[in-house]
Amino acid sequence: MSPHKLRHSFAADFIRNGGSIVLLRDQLGHSNIETTSLYTNLSNKDNEQVLTRMETSRLKRTDTEK
Repeated sequence: MSPHKLRHSFAADFIRNGGSIVLLRDQLGHSNIETTSLYTNLSNKDNEQVLTRMETSRLKRTDTEK
């Protein structure tokens, strides 16, 4: 496995297992979150699950700030 393929595999597994795309961006050393999203190679279903987790997390933070 090439180092490039390893980075892509790590990124996809990290996100599928609940990791934050912001933390992944920092881990991979990207300055642009869009570059990080390209690295994940996620299916549409996986992308929807990530967005749902992000929205749920955002709503929980909003509720605790009230």
